[in-house]
Amino acid sequence: MENFSILFKNPTKLNENQPEYFYDLNLDKIIEQIVAIKPKYNLKSYFFTTLNNLEDIEYRHKVLMDLENAKNFNIFDKFCSQFETVNDLLAKSQKSFYKYEKQFCFLNAVNNYCNAIFYLQKESLELDFKSQGLKAFINYLSNYTKKPDFINLSDAATELEEKLLSIKFDILIKDAAITISNDNVNDFEQDVIDTFLHLVGNVDKEYTSFKQSTDINHIEYQILEKVEKLNPDIFMRLDGFFNQMQDFIDKTIETFVDQIQFYFAFLGYIKRFEKNNIKFSYPEFSKEIIYIENACDIDLADEFIKNNKICVANDFNMQKDEKIAIITGPNQGGKTTFVRCIGQITHLSKLGLKVPATKAQIFLFDNVWSCFERQEQVQSLRSRLENDLIRIKKILDNTTSNSILILNEVFSSTTYDDALFLSKQVLKIILEKGCLCIWVTFMDELCKTEKTASFVAAIDQSQNRTFKIVRKPPDGLAYAMSIVSKYHLTKKDIDQRIKNASLFDV
Repeated sequence: MENFSILFKNPTKLNENQPEYFYDLNLDKIIEQIVAIKPKYNLKSYFFTTLNNLEDIEYRHKVLMDLENAKNFNIFDKFCSQFETVNDLLAKSQKSFYKYEKQFCFLNAVNNYCNAIFYLQKESLELDFKSQGLKAFINYLSNYTKKPDFINLSDAATELEEKLLSIKFDILIKDAAITISNDNVNDFEQDVIDTFLHLVGNVDKEYTSFKQSTDINHIEYQILEKVEKLNPDIFMRLDGFFNQMQDFIDKTIETFVDQIQFYFAFLGYIKRFEKNNIKFSYPEFSKEIIYIENACDIDLADEFIKNNKICVANDFNMQKDEKIAIITGPNQGGKTTFVRCIGQITHLSKLGLKVPATKAQIFLFDNVWSCFERQEQVQSLRSRLENDLIRIKKILDNTTSNSILILNEVFSSTTYDDALFLSKQVLKIILEKGCLCIWVTFMDELCKTEKTASFVAAIDQSQNRTFKIVRKPPDGLAYAMSIVSKYHLTKKDIDQRIKNASLFDV
């Protein structure tokens, strides 16, 4: 089974670079937190590489569903932990200065490897898999254990370890000299137990047996050199085993252990959200409509959980003939959080993972493009408006009819009339391209564009922000609120001024 992957049904080239939209959508922070759960593995490129067909996405959905079963998860997690022990022993073997420590660590690694394979093979007989990926791997594993090379490896490693552990010898230490002998070797273990039994009571044999160790100091190394001379055949076999079996790890199994951490890390990440009643679901894909229910920005939700706050969930829907979603409303009303959430769901959907929503039906976009308001950079010698124009042009040049654009307060650095003129020109090109666009803006007039759906950040009767984004026509307050906020004339600002003035009068 060449090129088998538990992540990719079809061969896929990994993207080693972080997508440009990660920063705008806070996906960089989210992915950092996910991969930190499995720090021993290089998982970032898997989270950078999206899937481009439904077959691959369904393949991952089935694997993830199988691993959501606690019994399945625990068995594969234990198998991978055993495999990590193998890698730790091999790393120790490579770093050791002592010949025998190198060889003992290597032999121990081989035995742990074989035991892990046999463990998973045995336990998998009682597991019920629905996914094609896990079924294929277990079938591969079963066939692998029957191969002569693996059987010889396992038998040779087991026999060699038994022979090494069966070696007995006497140590005579006199003055500064150490003498090793295998003449009249005595096992004093039972004598010691009998001598001290009345002091400690019944002694379980398990606690009196010696444990195998791979740690060797310089004195023990000198002793082993003498032991080798007394048992040359066994140590010669160990030397040959070490030299001949260096590539004993099967590449398919090694790749599986590496790639399944992608699922483990994600499931570990969403566990704390689900404990706080933030639901995740498997997205469905459609070319007709977009429908997302009870969605939230998981980066913001993570901060809220830490501070014992509740994150407001939102819905989003667009019909087949609608291509542009215009989102208006007061500042700090949750608009940016809302579009970030949609972008996060889009990316996670294309990774074949669950998304932070109770239900999600979405297009299979070929790419995500984002342009958020950013601070002016002095070293670039360009204004914010110029930067916005350059970024927008790059996006429009690369956008296809299957792309999604997420724009947030672009052209806000110029006058209202100029911003409106530029925005209308951009919308015209977007409509010609036929792609989907979600645009946060203070310009209500953009909602008059054809194929447009209007969403508004809602406020309650007391003019407080509810952080709910509702589908309705613009209320004309977006630009007014931006001016009021700019000149510190909001109700909160005025109340604070009155309070300060009263204190001053007193």
